[in-house]
Amino acid sequence: MAAGLGLAACGSSSSSTSSSSSSAAAGSSASSSSSVSISVGGGSFCSQLASAVAQFEGLAKSLAPSSPGGAPDINGLKQLIGAEVSLLDSLDGSAPSEIAADFHTLRVALDQANGQVQSATTLQQLETSLSSVGTPAVTQADKNITTYGEKSCGISTSTTST
Repeated sequence: MAAGLGLAACGSSSSSTSSSSSSAAAGSSASSSSSVSISVGGGSFCSQLASAVAQFEGLAKSLAPSSPGGAPDINGLKQLIGAEVSLLDSLDGSAPSEIAADFHTLRVALDQANGQVQSATTLQQLETSLSSVGTPAVTQADKNITTYGEKSCGISTSTTST
């Protein structure tokens, strides 16, 4: 979900679902865009999740570099990651039992990374501070949440690189 649905899009480049965001954080000339298709089912949590995904997508699009090859704004990225952590914090307590442990794993990893992210002064420091988000446990939690969001809530994203 995080990278797949756009909530933790700034993970380590070791995760294939979040590599486009890491490339952006590193100043790569590749750009990506995401679109969210939401057909909400699955009750209140799915509605909250769909709202969070839509909110995060809007924030992410607003921070995209204005020109190809342009470096992202570090303060904007810090704001985006802080907003992402807040979104996950708000959903963590209401996650269904099937993904509650996964949601908690993802939230804890992002909470830890966010402390370092907010004190970063360079894109390299920012990328390094996000390395804990690319661990196998977090990557698996991301996959499990993404699958739940797609199958139980009807939430999907499609990412295209240019």
